[in-house]
Amino acid sequence: MALGGALLGTLAGCIVYTSEPAYAPAYEGAPPPGPGDETAPPPEDAVVVQADSDFYAPLSAYGQWEGIGSYGSCWVPGDVPPGWRPYSDGNWVCTDAGWYWTTTEPWGWATYHYGRWDFDSRVGWFWVPDTRWAPAWVSWREGHDCIGWAPLRPRERADRDDDDRRRDDFEMRGYVFVEQGRFLNPVRPTTVIRSSTTLISQTTNITNIQVVNQTTINEGPSRAFVERASGRQIQPQDVRTV
Repeated sequence: MALGGALLGTLAGCIVYTSEPAYAPAYEGAPPPGPGDETAPPPEDAVVVQADSDFYAPLSAYGQWEGIGSYGSCWVPGDVPPGWRPYSDGNWVCTDAGWYWTTTEPWGWATYHYGRWDFDSRVGWFWVPDTRWAPAWVSWREGHDCIGWAPLRPRERADRDDDDRRRDDFEMRGYVFVEQGRFLNPVRPTTVIRSSTTLISQTTNITNIQVVNQTTINEGPSRAFVERASGRQIQPQDVRTV
Protein backbone atom coordinates (compact mmCIF):
# COMPACT_ATOMS: atom_id res chain seq x y z
CA MET A 1 0.00 0.00 0.00
CA ALA A 2 1.24 3.47 -0.80
CA LEU A 3 1.66 5.87 2.08
CA GLY A 4 -0.77 8.79 1.88
CA GLY A 5 -0.04 12.40 2.68
CA ALA A 6 3.15 14.41 2.98
CA LEU A 7 5.88 13.81 5.48
CA LEU A 8 5.72 16.25 8.39
CA GLY A 9 8.82 15.19 10.27
CA THR A 10 10.50 12.71 12.56
CA LEU A 11 9.87 13.13 16.28
CA ALA A 12 12.03 10.90 18.48
CA GLY A 13 11.65 7.96 16.15
CA CYS A 14 8.04 8.77 15.33
CA ILE A 15 7.24 9.12 11.60
CA VAL A 16 4.16 11.25 11.08
CA TYR A 17 2.32 11.87 7.81
CA THR A 18 -0.47 14.34 7.22
CA SER A 19 -3.91 12.98 6.46
CA GLU A 20 -7.53 13.33 7.49
CA PRO A 21 -8.71 10.77 10.06
CA ALA A 22 -10.38 7.77 8.51
CA TYR A 23 -12.69 7.00 11.42
CA ALA A 24 -14.61 9.32 13.71
CA PRO A 25 -17.79 9.16 15.76
CA ALA A 26 -20.67 11.24 14.37
CA TYR A 27 -22.41 14.21 15.96
CA GLU A 28 -25.81 15.14 14.60
CA GLY A 29 -27.34 18.51 15.36
CA ALA A 30 -26.12 21.93 16.41
CA PRO A 31 -22.45 22.46 17.25
CA PRO A 32 -21.67 21.90 20.95
CA PRO A 33 -21.16 24.95 23.18
CA GLY A 34 -17.78 26.18 24.31
CA PRO A 35 -15.95 25.47 27.57
CA GLY A 36 -17.89 26.31 30.72
CA ASP A 37 -21.37 25.81 29.28
CA GLU A 38 -23.60 23.63 31.40
CA THR A 39 -25.00 21.53 28.57
CA ALA A 40 -25.14 17.77 29.20
CA PRO A 41 -22.57 15.94 27.07
CA PRO A 42 -23.87 14.03 24.06
CA PRO A 43 -23.21 10.30 23.96
CA GLU A 44 -19.92 9.24 22.42
CA ASP A 45 -21.53 7.69 19.35
CA ALA A 46 -23.35 10.97 18.66
CA VAL A 47 -20.19 13.04 18.21
CA VAL A 48 -18.64 14.08 14.92
CA VAL A 49 -15.16 15.52 15.27
CA GLN A 50 -14.55 18.27 12.74
CA ALA A 51 -13.07 21.00 14.94
CA ASP A 52 -11.43 21.26 18.35
CA SER A 53 -14.59 22.88 19.69
CA ASP A 54 -16.51 19.64 19.09
CA PHE A 55 -14.81 18.23 22.19
CA TYR A 56 -15.92 21.02 24.55
CA ALA A 57 -19.37 19.79 25.56
CA PRO A 58 -18.62 16.04 25.65
CA LEU A 59 -15.61 16.47 27.94
CA SER A 60 -16.88 19.27 30.19
CA ALA A 61 -18.71 16.77 32.40
CA TYR A 62 -15.46 14.96 33.20
CA GLY A 63 -13.02 17.80 33.79
CA GLN A 64 -12.39 21.44 33.04
CA TRP A 65 -11.12 23.47 30.12
CA GLU A 66 -8.28 25.88 30.80
CA GLY A 67 -6.16 28.20 28.69
CA ILE A 68 -2.61 26.89 28.93
CA GLY A 69 0.20 28.89 27.36
CA SER A 70 0.44 28.81 23.59
CA TYR A 71 -1.77 25.71 23.42
CA GLY A 72 -4.94 27.69 24.05
CA SER A 73 -7.94 25.81 25.43
CA CYS A 74 -6.89 22.47 26.94
CA TRP A 75 -8.78 19.87 28.95
CA VAL A 76 -7.75 18.81 32.47
CA PRO A 77 -9.31 15.56 33.73
CA GLY A 78 -11.18 15.72 37.01
CA ASP A 79 -11.49 13.11 39.76
CA VAL A 80 -8.30 11.22 38.94
CA PRO A 81 -6.20 9.72 41.75
CA PRO A 82 -2.83 11.13 42.82
CA GLY A 83 -0.04 9.99 40.53
CA TRP A 84 -2.45 9.28 37.68
CA ARG A 85 -1.07 9.46 34.15
CA PRO A 86 -2.61 8.87 30.70
CA TYR A 87 -2.71 5.37 29.17
CA SER A 88 -2.37 3.60 32.52
CA ASP A 89 -5.86 2.12 33.02
CA GLY A 90 -7.15 -0.02 30.16
CA ASN A 91 -5.75 -2.60 27.77
CA TRP A 92 -4.19 -2.97 24.34
CA VAL A 93 -6.04 -4.55 21.42
CA CYS A 94 -4.24 -5.65 18.25
CA THR A 95 -5.91 -4.21 15.14
CA ASP A 96 -5.15 -3.76 11.47
CA ALA A 97 -4.16 -0.17 12.36
CA GLY A 98 -1.76 -1.15 15.11
CA TRP A 99 -2.29 -1.27 18.86
CA TYR A 100 -5.57 0.29 19.96
CA TRP A 101 -5.98 1.55 23.53
CA THR A 102 -9.34 0.79 25.11
CA THR A 103 -10.43 1.95 28.56
CA THR A 104 -13.46 2.34 30.81
CA GLU A 105 -12.55 5.98 31.49
CA PRO A 106 -15.62 7.71 30.01
CA TRP A 107 -13.63 10.37 28.19
CA GLY A 108 -11.09 7.97 26.73
CA TRP A 109 -12.79 7.83 23.30
CA ALA A 110 -11.58 11.39 22.77
CA THR A 111 -8.36 11.84 24.74
CA TYR A 112 -6.64 8.60 23.72
CA HIS A 113 -7.55 8.68 20.04
CA TYR A 114 -7.44 12.39 19.23
CA GLY A 115 -5.02 15.06 20.39
CA ARG A 116 -2.02 14.68 22.66
CA TRP A 117 -1.03 15.13 26.30
CA ASP A 118 1.42 17.33 28.14
CA PHE A 119 2.24 18.04 31.78
CA ASP A 120 2.18 21.30 33.74
CA SER A 121 3.21 21.62 37.37
CA ARG A 122 0.16 23.80 38.08
CA VAL A 123 -2.61 21.59 36.66
CA GLY A 124 -0.89 18.24 36.17
CA TRP A 125 -1.64 16.26 33.01
CA PHE A 126 -3.67 18.10 30.41
CA TRP A 127 -4.96 17.18 26.97
CA VAL A 128 -4.46 19.32 23.87
CA PRO A 129 -7.28 18.69 21.35
CA ASP A 130 -6.72 17.80 17.72
CA THR A 131 -9.07 16.35 15.12
CA ARG A 132 -6.78 13.64 13.72
CA TRP A 133 -7.69 10.12 14.87
CA ALA A 134 -5.34 7.26 15.74
CA PRO A 135 -5.65 3.94 17.58
CA ALA A 136 -3.38 5.53 20.22
CA TRP A 137 -1.12 8.58 20.30
CA VAL A 138 1.82 7.07 22.17
CA SER A 139 5.53 6.49 21.79
CA TRP A 140 6.89 3.00 22.44
CA ARG A 141 10.00 1.51 24.06
CA GLU A 142 11.11 -2.10 24.14
CA GLY A 143 13.87 -4.01 25.94
CA HIS A 144 15.00 -5.04 29.43
CA ASP A 145 12.23 -7.72 29.24
CA CYS A 146 9.65 -4.92 29.18
CA ILE A 147 7.37 -3.02 26.81
CA GLY A 148 6.67 0.61 27.62
CA TRP A 149 4.60 3.49 26.26
CA ALA A 150 4.03 7.15 26.97
CA PRO A 151 1.67 9.80 25.60
CA LEU A 152 3.04 11.79 22.70
CA ARG A 153 3.46 15.48 23.36
CA PRO A 154 1.84 17.93 20.93
CA ARG A 155 3.93 18.26 17.78
CA GLU A 156 4.70 21.94 18.31
CA ARG A 157 6.26 21.23 21.71
CA ALA A 158 8.24 18.23 20.49
CA ASP A 159 9.51 20.19 17.48
CA ARG A 160 10.77 23.09 19.57
CA ASP A 161 11.97 21.29 22.66
CA ASP A 162 15.73 20.94 22.41
CA ASP A 163 16.13 20.95 26.19
CA ASP A 164 17.32 17.44 27.12
CA ARG A 165 16.37 17.92 30.75
CA ARG A 166 12.79 18.88 29.86
CA ARG A 167 12.48 15.97 27.45
CA ASP A 168 13.87 13.53 30.02
CA ASP A 169 11.48 14.86 32.66
CA PHE A 170 8.52 14.21 30.36
CA GLU A 171 9.68 10.65 29.66
CA MET A 172 10.08 9.97 33.37
CA ARG A 173 6.55 11.24 34.04
CA GLY A 174 4.91 9.69 31.02
CA TYR A 175 6.33 6.21 30.47
CA VAL A 176 4.87 3.12 32.05
CA PHE A 177 6.18 -0.40 31.46
CA VAL A 178 4.88 -3.93 31.77
CA GLU A 179 6.67 -7.25 31.53
CA GLN A 180 6.68 -8.49 27.95
CA GLY A 181 4.56 -11.52 28.79
CA ARG A 182 1.91 -9.37 30.45
CA PHE A 183 1.41 -6.88 27.63
CA LEU A 184 -1.98 -8.35 26.66
CA ASN A 185 -3.25 -8.34 30.26
CA PRO A 186 -5.45 -5.52 31.59
CA VAL A 187 -3.31 -2.52 32.52
CA ARG A 188 -3.95 -0.88 35.89
CA PRO A 189 -2.17 1.99 37.66
CA THR A 190 -1.26 -0.41 40.48
CA THR A 191 0.31 -3.02 38.17
CA VAL A 192 2.39 -0.96 35.76
CA ILE A 193 6.09 -0.34 36.32
CA ARG A 194 6.76 3.39 36.55
CA SER A 195 9.52 4.74 34.35
CA SER A 196 13.04 4.96 35.73
CA THR A 197 16.40 6.05 34.39
CA THR A 198 17.35 2.35 34.12
CA LEU A 199 14.30 1.44 32.04
CA ILE A 200 14.67 4.47 29.81
CA SER A 201 18.38 3.89 29.21
CA GLN A 202 18.10 0.13 28.67
CA THR A 203 15.16 0.20 26.26
CA THR A 204 14.94 1.25 22.62
CA ASN A 205 12.45 3.65 21.08
CA ILE A 206 10.46 1.62 18.53
CA THR A 207 7.80 4.23 17.73
CA ASN A 208 6.53 4.07 14.15
CA ILE A 209 3.46 6.10 13.25
CA GLN A 210 2.43 6.46 9.61
CA VAL A 211 -0.63 7.04 7.51
CA VAL A 212 -1.75 4.43 4.98
CA ASN A 213 -4.79 5.18 2.81
CA GLN A 214 -5.86 7.95 5.21
CA THR A 215 -5.68 5.63 8.22
CA THR A 216 -3.22 6.49 11.01
CA ILE A 217 -1.30 3.38 12.05
CA ASN A 218 0.64 3.10 15.31
CA GLU A 219 2.57 -0.15 15.12
CA GLY A 220 4.42 -0.44 18.43
CA PRO A 221 5.76 -3.90 19.34
CA SER A 222 5.34 -6.47 16.58
CA ARG A 223 2.52 -8.99 16.81
CA ALA A 224 4.99 -11.88 16.46
CA PHE A 225 7.08 -10.52 19.33
CA VAL A 226 4.04 -10.18 21.63
CA GLU A 227 2.82 -13.67 20.68
CA ARG A 228 6.18 -15.19 21.60
CA ALA A 229 6.42 -13.26 24.85
CA SER A 230 2.85 -14.00 25.97
CA GLY A 231 2.49 -17.50 24.57
CA ARG A 232 -0.82 -16.45 23.04
CA GLN A 233 -1.92 -16.25 19.44
CA ILE A 234 -3.31 -12.91 18.31
CA GLN A 235 -5.88 -12.32 15.59
CA PRO A 236 -5.81 -8.63 14.61
CA GLN A 237 -9.25 -7.02 14.64
CA ASP A 238 -10.71 -4.54 12.19
CA VAL A 239 -10.10 -1.23 13.95
CA ARG A 240 -13.54 0.03 12.87
CA THR A 241 -15.22 -2.67 14.98
CA VAL A 242 -13.17 -2.24 18.17
